[in-house]
Amino acid sequence: MPSAPRLVVTHPGTAHFDEWAASALALARFEGLAVERREPRPEELADASVVVVDVGGRFEPEFANFDHHHDLALPAAFVLVADWLGLDLAPAAWADYKSRRDVYGADRAAASVGMAAPVRALDSPIEGFVLRAFGAMDRVAPGAWMHALMRGWALDLMGYLGNVEGVESRVAAERFVRARARLLSVRGEAVLEFREELTPARRSALGRLAAEHGASATITTDVRSGRAALYRSGEQEPWDFTRLEGRAAFAHKGGFLAVLHEGDDPLEALEAAFTGGEGRACRADKRGRSNPMYRRS
Repeated sequence: MPSAPRLVVTHPGTAHFDEWAASALALARFEGLAVERREPRPEELADASVVVVDVGGRFEPEFANFDHHHDLALPAAFVLVADWLGLDLAPAAWADYKSRRDVYGADRAAASVGMAAPVRALDSPIEGFVLRAFGAMDRVAPGAWMHALMRGWALDLMGYLGNVEGVESRVAAERFVRARARLLSVRGEAVLEFREELTPARRSALGRLAAEHGASATITTDVRSGRAALYRSGEQEPWDFTRLEGRAAFAHKGGFLAVLHEGDDPLEALEAAFTGGEGRACRADKRGRSNPMYRRS
């Protein structure tokens, strides 16, 4: 654990996700810090109690300097700060792309992960608002709404990565979902059923498990109503939940989601929503049909 710093300094002008996230990680790990958006002073670059982020032309963790612009081989500043704090960002699926985007630019980063331009159409308007607000500030001190937002975001991320006590980690969620999910078969299609509370970390774990088993649909519990919810994993057949209109409590017009009435049988609803004739062959589990998760309806 690095010694507790007294200040975070990052560059002024237009704000980007990189320095915002890097600063946020420092705020979450060390309570009471402020962020100042200005050029660092020469003496601050030699002062390990001042965390200098995304500016200064130096990557020197021993002096808490985390710039990457002078060396194209370095990842973005938020990755450098995360590494300094002992955080492994690999489970955060967005981190690699965000780093590439800051280092190489939007279009080249998109091409490197197989995305088509213009990728700016996919930018979050919420992120844009937050960064514009951050960019209008000279100083973010404890007690300010931006400080609370940054710290809260980073604490949530750290919890997901398994670094905050009392917050469900990715690993814990993965274990929980794998222990309680059931792999079913409906019309030859693999379907995952998980009826426990669906926290964000568990939702991500369920998605990974569905992909692993080739499940084309999931049965979960709707967080609003507590009733069974059906979700289509892909955008194509064999499920079209608009077929449940008038029968389900809610059927999304996009055909990918339905919430059933209390007491309705989700397997019967899946049968009614099936569009693929005999369907595709259920993708066998890598460990074979002897997998104790597998049960044919």
